[in-house]
Amino acid sequence: MSDSVAARKSALTLGACVTAALTTSYLSFSVAICCLPAWAGALAAVWRYTDDTKSTLRPKEGALLGFQAVAIGFAIGLVLTLVLRLIGIRDDLMMANWVMDRMGSSAPAEQMAQMEEQMSRTPLQNFFSLNSLLSFVLMSGLGALGGLLGAAIFKKGGELPAQQSY
Repeated sequence: MSDSVAARKSALTLGACVTAALTTSYLSFSVAICCLPAWAGALAAVWRYTDDTKSTLRPKEGALLGFQAVAIGFAIGLVLTLVLRLIGIRDDLMMANWVMDRMGSSAPAEQMAQMEEQMSRTPLQNFFSLNSLLSFVLMSGLGALGGLLGAAIFKKGGELPAQQSY
């Protein structure tokens, strides 16, 4: 295995782990902080790759690395969150209760009824939704932007490397 391939695998592993950790269960609230898991995972992956290879990534390669790391990490985070919800750690209920407490009587009755209905669903019913799919797509896209940003930040000097194929 070439050093470049080993460095890429190491970078993807680090970026995926950072993303998965920040999107799992109660830590998933970090998503509200400007999609922190996507930015952190992508930047960690690009940093690791450029640090291991002592080379500069082309913007396109940085975006691809960020996209892949975040897509893998977010998928792992979704699975871990589902497992935690199935064993009774229901971050979704905690968030819904928090929103209902903050809205109080100022929320329209229809909205409160929808939230109460959503809270009565099983973990599987809440998990497999359009929201999960859209979140995956959005986070992966932000991972590509994070990788693009990382390629610009973590330059190792010199000329850009020759085009590589993966």
